[in-house]
Amino acid sequence: MPRLTLDGIAKSFGGVPALDGITLDIAPGTVHAVLGENGAGKSTLMNILSGLYRPDAGQVALDGRPVPPGDPKRALDLGFGMIHQHLTLVDRFTGAENVALATGGRLDRGLGRARAEALALAAELGFTVDLDARVEDMPPGMRQRVEILKVLVRGARIVVLDEPTSVLTPAEALGLMAALRRLAAAGRTVLLVTHKLAEVFAAADEVTVLRRGRLVATLPIGRVDADGLAALMVGADEAGTVAAAPAAPSTIDGQTTPVLEVAGLDIDDDAGRPAVRGVSFRIAPGEVLGIAGVDGNGQAELAEALAGLRRPVAGDVLVDGVTVTPGRARDRLTRHRVAYVPRDRHHTGLVLDMDGARNLILRDVDRPPVRRRFGIIDQARAARRLAQAITDFDIRGAAHGPARALSGGNQQKLVLARELGHAPRLLIAEQPTKGLDVAATAFVQRKVLDLTRSGAAVLYISTELDELRMVADRIAVMSGGRITGIVTRAEADPQTLGRLMGGGSASPAAATDPRTGDAA
Repeated sequence: MPRLTLDGIAKSFGGVPALDGITLDIAPGTVHAVLGENGAGKSTLMNILSGLYRPDAGQVALDGRPVPPGDPKRALDLGFGMIHQHLTLVDRFTGAENVALATGGRLDRGLGRARAEALALAAELGFTVDLDARVEDMPPGMRQRVEILKVLVRGARIVVLDEPTSVLTPAEALGLMAALRRLAAAGRTVLLVTHKLAEVFAAADEVTVLRRGRLVATLPIGRVDADGLAALMVGADEAGTVAAAPAAPSTIDGQTTPVLEVAGLDIDDDAGRPAVRGVSFRIAPGEVLGIAGVDGNGQAELAEALAGLRRPVAGDVLVDGVTVTPGRARDRLTRHRVAYVPRDRHHTGLVLDMDGARNLILRDVDRPPVRRRFGIIDQARAARRLAQAITDFDIRGAAHGPARALSGGNQQKLVLARELGHAPRLLIAEQPTKGLDVAATAFVQRKVLDLTRSGAAVLYISTELDELRMVADRIAVMSGGRITGIVTRAEADPQTLGRLMGGGSASPAAATDPRTGDAA
């Protein structure tokens, strides 16, 4: 008998179908991966399983018994455990306190009992975890292990993980995939929602592909390869456009002025604590320099400082040999032709309640030709700019309605169209493909690489190592707010990058000077 059965699940929002007749059986003791593009219905389906959404039609059954729809508390009690991409821990509590809190605060289940059960489960799964440490003091990988233990102590028989490796080092990601296999071997059912094909092949027994709200295929992992999955996700007609072309190598010689030079940069975070210390590097014309590292190691503060949104404590920034005045975002674009794609398209990249045309002119609204006499905005020019962007960037749905109505991929294309529309000399791209599906990711990468052919430079910040190894000429790794090493693409194997991400160093033969990126 299947552990979990979905029979004809359908859900619409505002008359637009999000799920259309999903029927699926999932066996006990297996890892089942769920893949699909943005808007394919993955999140909607997981929210139905966890009781957050009530389906319009269809039935969910657990061990052959119907599950009451739209009841999160009942779903938890029946054994559904959800591990969200953004963890739901109390930072000031210890790991054990967070586990105890998850039991529902019942008096018969105290801290000691919860701690003992969590330690036993940790040993079973091969987890290394300090349950007496505060969550705020834990590294990302340990926090996630606490989150998993939390749902298991509560009695989860079906564990759903949404993009679980987004903040993990390569070694931590491999450890998590091994732990998922151990969970399945112990009889639990694991649903793995991910866009990383490597994770599917590392952990899954079966894979289900959703496309535009419909179930396209469910296959044993041994009957499909990466190309086949990509074709199922985006359609056979578009499958050949998924992979981005590799970047061309570029180097700095003694005669070339770098497009970007950063020297001894120190930056504090919002609380005044050191976030970046002693960072130096250079980017040549036509080069993509990747910045790797576990999220939260100073990458965000570095990007904001280079974009003029945060004032450094010390250090210099030069664009095409000209020193840039600290903390003046407008000058970055108008004087130095620096474009910025922020990590958070919802709060920083776009004004979601404004339409596409107004979002496209945000950077020009205070000057001609967009701003005419008496402060009047040239609406016709804005409309023409939107029409051109829709054609050049394949932005679907942007002609009418607010930006919040667009899919994640189309929102990111709108941001990219605005920033690349100024023919920048330097593009700072911070997590530019985060949350995007395979086809949208490839599109963004191609646009970035096209920019370098004009001699522009790109600083490409990402936590996705495979992505950086595909698009970057060199990769600098940040750990603890410092650059621990800069390696060429050929030297950027997972072991070297993982060692640098952990604060170690690259092997002497492969290393470059972390101050400049030049050969050691």
